[in-house]
Amino acid sequence: MPRTGKQADELFASTKKPSGKRADTVEPTTPGASGRGRGRPASVRGETSPATVVLYHAQIVQLDEIANQVRARHRKVIKRADLIRGILSAVLASTIDLAAVTSEDDVRAAVAAQLKAAK
Repeated sequence: MPRTGKQADELFASTKKPSGKRADTVEPTTPGASGRGRGRPASVRGETSPATVVLYHAQIVQLDEIANQVRARHRKVIKRADLIRGILSAVLASTIDLAAVTSEDDVRAAVAAQLKAAK
């Protein structure tokens, strides 16, 4: 018997009772007395899925600069994820035919052309 007085299966056994729910199910939370709940902020509307995207260092720097400008001008905090979701939502809602692109460069050119035409 180990020094703890417990067997390995006792050390790693779950202490939570099974609830019958899937582990990846997230329950919505309500704000407590502090006005803040646990989990995603209220600014995120709709169903979300976590995603990891690798960005170039220069893109991170630009997103941080934008966030700093927003904070300086409006005294509001905006996160990188908020900026990325907003940009992505605008592009996906546009008339750009993303099914016609075959590379990142094509996406960049199509979005740039759309923005230039909108001026």
